[in-house]
Parts: sequence; structure tokens; C-alpha cells
Amino acid sequence: MRVRIEDRGWLAAAAGWAVRNLHTRAAEPIYGGLLLAASEGVLLVEGYDSNTATWFRMPAGTQESGTAVVSARLLAEITRLLPHHAVELATTDTELTLACGASRARLPLMPVEDYPPRPTAPRPAWWCDAGELAAAVGRVAVAASREVGAAALACVALELPGADGGPLRLYATDRANLAAARVAAEPVGDQAGESGRVLVSAVAVDTAARTLAAEPGRIGIGVSGRVLALQNDTRRIALSTVDLKGHDYEGVLSAASGQEFVVHRGELEGALKRLSLHKDAPKARIDCRANELRLAVCGQHGHSEEILAVDYTGEPVTVGMFTHRLATALGSLGTDLAHLTVPPQPNRPWLLRPVTDHGTPDDTYRHMVIPAQLFDQDQEAA
Repeated sequence: MRVRIEDRGWLAAAAGWAVRNLHTRAAEPIYGGLLLAASEGVLLVEGYDSNTATWFRMPAGTQESGTAVVSARLLAEITRLLPHHAVELATTDTELTLACGASRARLPLMPVEDYPPRPTAPRPAWWCDAGELAAAVGRVAVAASREVGAAALACVALELPGADGGPLRLYATDRANLAAARVAAEPVGDQAGESGRVLVSAVAVDTAARTLAAEPGRIGIGVSGRVLALQNDTRRIALSTVDLKGHDYEGVLSAASGQEFVVHRGELEGALKRLSLHKDAPKARIDCRANELRLAVCGQHGHSEEILAVDYTGEPVTVGMFTHRLATALGSLGTDLAHLTVPPQPNRPWLLRPVTDHGTPDDTYRHMVIPAQLFDQDQEAA
């Protein structure tokens, strides 16, 4: 194999893309490799770790076609630090040589015949705006669990629209939080199949969407069997889906009811940040009263209280709430104002939504937070 890449940034981006999305410290060393395949005018860089497959296509001057497998981590670190010149790649029987300006690097080859077969990535059935999809995935993923072994709770669920159109819906929950988002999706002719649901790792799909959205344009979505594929003009990634059904997300969200009011997000976030300084008291007592939202914590080293003026007009409600949960929900709204729905029962979840420029709640993103039980020590914060 002998190729020339005029922009070393392409090669650095391809290697970095794989390292960010793959587990390069896998139990089998071959999964830590990248497959470089040179053909006429193109260099294709492929990565695979048994759960995720990546493809990166770049223009190249191909003098000799061929394939090679090298360490993904080494290739990413070397290409990231190369000078901004064209890169020439050439292989011998045992190594790959990178030449860039006055810099030279030699990487040992891994056996091409040992590289595992990759899943076939389905063709796009829907297209979404790249920025909108990445933002929606990121906002929903914050509600997914980070606990090892909680498979369904560590996933984002994608509700796929049918051929007749409709939005792409995303959900995630860790039982204490439930987040939901909608993104406009354009079906691709007869490629769009029946509507359905797939679950995929929240960390994996969030990383993939953010990386693809770094290039403006659209992201294509395809599903086939147990594979979800995302792609743009130069990159494609296939993620293994989780064979689980998920939850009745809309049933929970549609049941939300209670007193509605609007609060300045920054003011409430600031109050929560100050309360969270009590590291031994992660739970706050929150009192919703006429035109007032009162938050208080009582720890071993003192007591703090915050009072915010709000347009609350319902019956008094007192709940316990972990400050970090409420702060995470507020941080994902993305608007200056937050619309809260507070039920009269202290054990029912709160619903948070952004506020549009017209002053109405924006249902394209919804975040539920479940209150926590108040104990005697929490009542002392009253």
C-alpha cells in the first residue's frame, strides 16, 4: 500500500474518531487496531470493537492499493502531532511508514487476516439536522444511568418514525430522571421502514452524534437487525443495539399534572449551587408556597436557605429533592426561563420544560425529576 493524503488533518480526524468511539484497550489486541484500505482516490479507515464499528472515508492519491492494520491509539497520537503537511503512507511486510515533512514514524503491522468481520451498516432511512440531533441526544443522555449492569437504564431509546414522517423521539431514564426530546426527521423514500423502537448505549450514541455534528449538515439514521447506523458525508458509525423493550416513557410523561409556574433558570441554578456546598447534605427541602420557592439544607456544619420569587399560586407543597438531580435537569433546558409543573402529591415527579420566545412551554424537550423522601434531619432545614 502506498498513498498520499494532502491534509494530515483528515488522517488525524479518522484515527481520533475511532479512538473516541471504540474501546481500544479491549481484551483482544486486534480490536485495538485500525484497518486502512487504500483504493483508487480513496483511503478508508475502519475500526471495530465487537459493539461499535466506525468508517472514515477521505480523498487520497493512491499509488498502490492495499490494506494494513495498525494500532489505533498510536496512529491517533502520532497524526495529531504531525506538522501541517501532506502525509505519505507506505507499507512493507512488517511495518507502516508515515512521512510528513521532516517527520518519520514506523508502526508495526497487525495481521490483516485476524481483523474481525464488521457488521454491515444499514443505509440511511431518515435524515436529521446534525446540530439538532446532537443537541437532543446530549440533553436526553444526561438522564441515563451510569451504573454498571443496568443495561436498559444506561441506554437512549429511539422511537423511529414510519414512512409517513413524523419526528424522531428520544428517551432515557435512570428511574430518578426521565428525559425526552423530539427532532424533525425526513424519510428517505422507500428506505424508511415501519416505526419502532431501538435502545442503544447512551454514552456511545452521544459521542457519535457530537462527533458527526462537528461537520455542519445532516446526519443519516439507519436501522437493520440489531445495528443502528449514523453517518454524514465522510463518517459512518454502526452501534449494536440492546435487545430490550424499554419503558412506557410517554405514558409517564403524559400523566404529569399540577401547578405550573416559571422560574429564572440561572437564579435557581445559582441557589442549588450554593446549597450543594454542604457536601454532607445532598438533599434539599423545597417548599412551594404562594409566590415563593424556598430551598433549604441542614448539614453537620451549618444550614443554608434560598428564597426565590415565583408565580406559584397553588396549594403549599413540601418535597425533598437531591440538588444535583434538579441542577442537571435545569442545565439541560438551554433557555433562560424554566417551566415547572409541580404536582400536589410530594412523591410525584416534577416536570421541567424550556420556555419558548413566546412564553409557552416547549414540548420538544421534557425532563422529569422524582423527589426524594424527607427524613427527620431534612425537616430540620425548615
